[in-house]
This record gives sequence, structure tokens and C-alpha cells, in this order.
Amino acid sequence: MFDLLPLLIAYLAICTALLTLYFLSDTKLLRNSPLKTYLIRSYKSTVRLCPIAIRRTIAELVTVLLYRRNTAFQCLLVGLLGLGYFIMLRDAIPILYHWDYHSNHVFLPLLLLFTCLCFYACTCLSDPGEITERTLYKYQPVYGHDGQLFRDDSCCRTCGFVRPARSRHCDTCDVCIHRYDHHCVWTNCCIGGLNLRYFLGFLVSLCCVCLNASWLAIESLGHVVSAHRMWEAVWLDAENRQQPMNLRVLVQHLFVTYPRLVLLAFGPVLVALPLIGYTCYHLYLAGTNQTGYERRKLANLLAERQRYCRLGGDINAGAISATGFGRGWRQNWREVLLPHDRLGRDRVYGSSSSAAASARRTSFSSSKRRNNIATDYAPAGSTNSSGGMRDL
Repeated sequence: MFDLLPLLIAYLAICTALLTLYFLSDTKLLRNSPLKTYLIRSYKSTVRLCPIAIRRTIAELVTVLLYRRNTAFQCLLVGLLGLGYFIMLRDAIPILYHWDYHSNHVFLPLLLLFTCLCFYACTCLSDPGEITERTLYKYQPVYGHDGQLFRDDSCCRTCGFVRPARSRHCDTCDVCIHRYDHHCVWTNCCIGGLNLRYFLGFLVSLCCVCLNASWLAIESLGHVVSAHRMWEAVWLDAENRQQPMNLRVLVQHLFVTYPRLVLLAFGPVLVALPLIGYTCYHLYLAGTNQTGYERRKLANLLAERQRYCRLGGDINAGAISATGFGRGWRQNWREVLLPHDRLGRDRVYGSSSSAAASARRTSFSSSKRRNNIATDYAPAGSTNSSGGMRDL
């Protein structure tokens, strides 16, 4: 049987390394580092070694799961939460109430689960900030175009109007989204300016659910170890010699004896490690008034500029000096938590005919005008929507 503890340590080390690379990938430290170049080349070499039939199958599966709207990941998430709480109620709670019957071990887990599901439902069902010709007047004056990340003459070739600043057309949902961050497959919807608060609440509550489930399982295993005095036991090695108990053997023995409890103890922690990093990243973006799409877009612009300079271009030509949209941490968080205040109550709920007429004038009803404006401003070699460069 495989040794559980070394596998857990290896997994934690790999997750830590991947998270570090992910969060630092758009910084000066790793943007053009040899390590990033080596990883990209290694990935391409691995793909070339894979048979074409397998590559096509994987590509089709990825397209269906990640780039088309479906409920597969929603069902998976709800199923994993249900399985975890079933194991906790069946195995962990009876042990806890047997050895510590004075404490309430059910209230906090159920409260965290209810909070997590409420935030999840709000994220899935609420409007992320869909922009149409009918609602364009709401979002057009919210942000100004900085001329770098967002141009004032950038037209959405699908919707047929000038995109407001900090918006983007989602190819999966086929609609422009205000303050677009990303399309989340776990919620089967876009994360935008109006549902970002629910998404952050869902991430934080999900981290708490995972950590609480692991703690209850570890606590119940601790009662089992203390009751049977396992730390004082001995075990026989391959040569039938008695050896004192150590952590590796203890974890392996508990995994054989209580497999579901051990999986509940370590499984949520292994999930929570990348989840906590991802949550902290989005909290940082919200506190600095940035979005994930803007970070990727800025990184691609800087990479294009550096390639242009290496080819002998003028270093001062087209300098990128995007100042961002931050207004201080208080105003940034107010904008996330109370997005309708930033939009303005009169623009969100009003139906002024003059405002609607002004919005209609900004849209490109003339096909000739639309064809003149809807040009691709992305630099040469721009990537698709996953790279964030197609909508420059």
C-alpha cells in the first residue's frame, strides 16, 4: 500500500510552487524569466509527444466543459459538499459527541454550509452586469477610458456598440459584462461588477467550510488516538523488530482503520490550500480596484512592448502608463460591496427617455460606421480570449 504522508507532503509542495508561479506570473520577477520560458517549452514538448487522437479528445472535452455553459461543475461542487457533510455526520460527529458531549459540534458546520450555499446561489442567479443596447446608458458613464487598457473607440463587434470602460464581451455567455473579471465554470456564469461581492463571499465561506470540516475530522481522530493510547504503542518492521510509534506509521494506521475520516481530515485541506490562495488573490484585486482580466491584459501589453523594444523599436513610443482605477481602499471596497451606488440610483432604476436616447446615439446602428470602428487594435501576435488580448 502507498505511503500516505509523503504523498500529502509532495502535494502540498507542488501546490505551493504552482500558486507562487501563478500569482507572480504577471510581475517583473517572472514575466520574462528563464523559468517561465522553460515551463512553456516543456508544456509544448509534452503536448507534441501526445498522440493526435488523444489531443483532439482532450481538446473537445475541455471545450465542452470550460467554454460552453453547462451545469457539470455546479453538480460536482454540490455533490462534493454533500459527500463531505455525509461523512462528517456519519463518522465524525458520533465520535465527537461520545468523547465531548457538552459541546455543540453541529451548529457551526451547518451555519457555514448554509452561508456558503446562499452566497453560491446569489452568485449563480444574480446579474453580473450584462450590457445591452437597452441597458447601455447605465454603464457608459461609470468609468473613463484610460487609452491604454480601454480605448474610447473600441467597439464590440458582436453587440454592435462602443464598449464601456472595464467591460468585455464574454464568448461563453455571448454578452458584454460590466467590470468583467472572468467566466467561472463553477458558477456557470460571469463574474462582473454586480455579483463580485457574492463571489467573494462564496470563496471566503467555502474556505471556512473546508477548514471546519478538516478540523472536526482531525479532532475526532485525536480522540481515537488518545482513547487507544496509540502514541504509546509499538509496531513491527519488516524484520519483526519492535519500533516506537511515529507520525508516518500512525497516519497510515488511521488511514487503514478510519479511511473516510482520514480523507475528510486531509481532503478539504488539500482543496483549501489552492482555494485560499485564489481567494486572497481576488481579495487583493478587489482592494486595489482591479480585475483578473485587466491584470492579464496589462501583462500581455507589457510583453508585446518588450518584444517590440527587443526588435529595435523606440523605447519611448507607445509607452504604457496605465494608472489604474484605484481610489483608496475604502472607496474600492465600497465599490465592490455597493456597486449600485457607483452606478447611481437614477441610472440603474430610472428610465429617462433622454438618457436612453443618448445611449442609442452612442450605439452603432449604421453598419458602415460599425465596420469602420470595429477594427482589431491588438498588437501582432495577440492571443485569443484566454490571453485577454483579442478585445484591445
